[in-house]
Amino acid sequence: MEFPIKKIIKVDWDFPKSKTQFLTHKYHSYPARFIPQIPRTIYDICLESSGSRIFDPFVGCGTSLVEGVLSQNHAGGVDQNPLAILMSRVKTQPLEVNSLINLWKNFQKFAQHFKNSNSQVVTSPESLSNKDELYTPREFIFPNRNLSIRFTNDNIQAFSLILDYIEEEITDIQFQDFFKVGLSSVITTLTESRSWRKVNIWSTFQTKINSMIHIMDKFSHTVMGFTNDMQEDIKLADSRQISFISDETIDCLVTSPPYVNALDYNRIHQYNMGILGYDYRAFAKAEIGAHGHHISNRWRLLAEYFADMAQSIVEMNRITKQGSVICIVIGDSCLEYERISSHSHFKELGELLGFSHQLTLSRNIDSTSKSTSKDIGNIFSEYLIFFTKDKEFEKVSDTLVHEYIESTMLAYLDHVKTSTGTCLRNKPELSKERQELAIQRVEEAISKIKKDCCSI
Repeated sequence: MEFPIKKIIKVDWDFPKSKTQFLTHKYHSYPARFIPQIPRTIYDICLESSGSRIFDPFVGCGTSLVEGVLSQNHAGGVDQNPLAILMSRVKTQPLEVNSLINLWKNFQKFAQHFKNSNSQVVTSPESLSNKDELYTPREFIFPNRNLSIRFTNDNIQAFSLILDYIEEEITDIQFQDFFKVGLSSVITTLTESRSWRKVNIWSTFQTKINSMIHIMDKFSHTVMGFTNDMQEDIKLADSRQISFISDETIDCLVTSPPYVNALDYNRIHQYNMGILGYDYRAFAKAEIGAHGHHISNRWRLLAEYFADMAQSIVEMNRITKQGSVICIVIGDSCLEYERISSHSHFKELGELLGFSHQLTLSRNIDSTSKSTSKDIGNIFSEYLIFFTKDKEFEKVSDTLVHEYIESTMLAYLDHVKTSTGTCLRNKPELSKERQELAIQRVEEAISKIKKDCCSI
């Protein structure tokens, strides 16, 4: 199929006034997700028929996968965030609603004892009538943050009891996961609410699950008769090593990678992961572009980010078919008071690593709905970078990638030697001392490229 440039440039990619929260997209909030109209429009234009295989190597909350399933294409993807994978699997899996309702009725009988108050929970789930048997809640590992004060003994008991019920009384993993996503949404309500003391875990959970069941009823009818045979390919895995996907089997790839130095997903999701039993510390170490990497020198983080993204693009090239369309949605970032032209770097990396660049489009975004700090990211626009795969995949040498990173970092070095800051955001111009420090840090990052940038 020839790249449909005429159709693509006719689209108003801003999608003004479009409804972005519908069906299972409404299950759970997630920061900086791209709007569903982007992947859906690309699938409609670039795929010749339904039943194609799509993939997202940075699934986040599963927006591209949900739209893949709604358009009756087979959707898979990976992410290093276990909470993201939980959401993505649940949001793309239709469930039998009558079974859900029966499970929910049984839970409500259990919850009736506690929903009016988070206190006075004294019995175990197995013997609610035995008032002498004290319940010992689970021990959750929380970070050392002021936010942890919200997890009072009463709230911990409520979360613990609900989790015990889900894992002990619901035997089907898909149904378990459905209820866990609802519980995770309640955790987010508690951590984000200004009136957190008024949040009743039991009643908030019941309101959420009632809503999710209603949504599932509509979703199941919408995708009725369609089975996503890539559901098992929604996995907790590294986009740099997607070994379970065979070479040249993916028809279309639409993704929005993490922005460098922009969002700390680990910090945002620590409590959700901690309560659901996921290791948020392990995620912090593995996360691409993580805030915890190279705290004292963000230029080293940038070099590492380029290497990680190069590895990911190599895998994208390996798994996509010849003739397929690849779209990367990315915004520019700010790092050490300098603007990082991420979209330009992705274009260059894509071409370097075997893709053919077709088109880059800019779209305006609603700054009020984008969860990115104004100090570290461009929250007013983002870019759609379109590639096609026009030739057979060829392995790329580490030397080629390291040379690109070194040349890029040398260009930033030349820049900071003459610049007083291109991303100040109304802050005062950089002092000479600060500029000298920036030069030293870029020079250090260049000297550490081989150490910081893993082999591909």
